[in-house]
Amino acid sequence: MYLCPLKKKTLTSIKLTPNYFCMKKIFVLWLALVACQCTWAQDTLTLQQCIVRAIEKSFDIKILQNEEQIAANNYTRANAGYTPIITGNAAVNGEALQVPVAHGEQYVANIGATWNVFDGFKKQATYEWLYEMKIKGELTTRLAIETLVAEITTMYYDLVQRNIRARNLQESIGLSRHRLRIAKEKFLLGACSRLEVLQAEVDFNADSSAYVIYLDGTRQLKIRFKQRLQIPYLHQIEVADAGIALNKNLEIGDLHERVLVQNISLQIYDKNRVLSDLERQQVEAARRPYINLNGNYGYSGTPYDKPNELGLSYSATLGIKLFDWGNQQRMEKNAKLQEMNRELEYRKQELQVLTDLGTLYATYKNYLNLLDLETLNSKLAAEKADLALEQYQMGQLSSLEMREFQRTLLDAQNRLANAQYQVKYSEINLLQLCAMTSSYLEDNKNNSITNHRDAK
Repeated sequence: MYLCPLKKKTLTSIKLTPNYFCMKKIFVLWLALVACQCTWAQDTLTLQQCIVRAIEKSFDIKILQNEEQIAANNYTRANAGYTPIITGNAAVNGEALQVPVAHGEQYVANIGATWNVFDGFKKQATYEWLYEMKIKGELTTRLAIETLVAEITTMYYDLVQRNIRARNLQESIGLSRHRLRIAKEKFLLGACSRLEVLQAEVDFNADSSAYVIYLDGTRQLKIRFKQRLQIPYLHQIEVADAGIALNKNLEIGDLHERVLVQNISLQIYDKNRVLSDLERQQVEAARRPYINLNGNYGYSGTPYDKPNELGLSYSATLGIKLFDWGNQQRMEKNAKLQEMNRELEYRKQELQVLTDLGTLYATYKNYLNLLDLETLNSKLAAEKADLALEQYQMGQLSSLEMREFQRTLLDAQNRLANAQYQVKYSEINLLQLCAMTSSYLEDNKNNSITNHRDAK
C-alpha cells in the first residue's frame, strides 16, 4: 500500500455519481457480512476447558482406557486358575452289524470337573501378576493423560505468547503510523525532505507486512491446536488468557522428593520389576509337585433290556516333573536374567529422570533470572521510545534514529514475551516430570503472576 502525502484531493474533485453511492452501500454490506463471518461460531476457551476437551476427545486416551479395562477384566481368581473347570456333555452311540444282524444304541450324559488343587504356588503368582498388570494399565493411561495435558498447556500458552507479540507488533505499527503522520506534517511545513516521508511510509508498510506474516503463523498454530481438541476447522477459537501465568516458587528439594515417588514412567519401570519377579516365580513353580482332582457324574443306558448306569467316578493325581532335559533350568536362568534387566532398566530410568530434573530446573531458574532482566529492559526501552518520539516531533531526532529506537522497543518486548513463555515451558516440563500437571485444571490465578504485573 502506497500513500502519497504530496497530492491532495478535495471533495469537489471527486465525481459523486449514483453508481458511487450504490457501490458504497455494497461495500458497507460486504464489510458487515465479513464481520459476521469472523464472529460466527467463535469461542473463547480457558486452559481448563481445553484440557478437559482434549482428554475427552483423544482417541489415544480412549484406546488406553479400553486396554486398562481389559487388564481389569483379566484380574479374576478364575483366570489365575483357582477355580475348577466344569464340563458337561451328552452323546448317542450306535452300531449296525450285518452278520449277525443286530442293532445297538447307547445314550451317554455326564458332568465332569477338573481342579488343580496345588500347582507349586503358580496360581498365587499368576493372580498377583494379573493385579500388577491391572495397575500398570492404569499407570499407562495416567502417563498418556499427563503427556497430553503438558502438550495442550504448552500449545495454549504458545498461543498466548503469540497474542502478546501480535499486540507488540500492533503497537509498533501504531508508532510507525504516528511517525508517518508527523513526517507528512513536517514535509508540508518544509521541515524535512520527501525522502524522510518515503522512508517512514516504507517502514510502516514493512511493519504491516510483518504483522500479516506473523498472523499467518498464529493461524497455523491454531489449526494444529484445534486438531488436538477435535474442533471443526471453520470454528473460530480464542484463548481466554491475556497473559502468561507463572509459578516462580518451584523448589528443587520438593521436586526431587516428588519425582522419585510420583514420576509415572518410573512407576511403570518399577511395575516391570515386580512383574518380572512374579514371572520368575511362575517358572519356578514347575519344579514343585502338583495335585489334580477329577470328578465325573454320568448316565449311560440303552433303549433295550440292558441295565442303565448312573453313578459318580473320581480320581486324584499327585505328580512332579522329574527330568525334562534341562529345559526347566534354562527357563529359570532366563527368568532371572530378565529380572536383572528390569532392575537395570529401572536404575537407568531413575538416573535419567533425576538428570532431566536437574537440567529442567537449571533452565527454569535461568529463565527466571532472564525474565527479571528483560522486564527491566522492556521498561527502559519503552521510556526511551517515548522520549525519542518527543524529540522526533520537535525535529531533534532523525527518522533513522527514531526507527532504531522503535526497533529496540519491539525487540525488548518480544524478548520479554519469549522469556515468559520459556519460564512457563520449563515449569510445564517440571510438573510433568513430577506428575503434577493436574494442577492446571485448578484455578491458579491467585497463586500466579501474569505478564501484565511483570510489565508494570
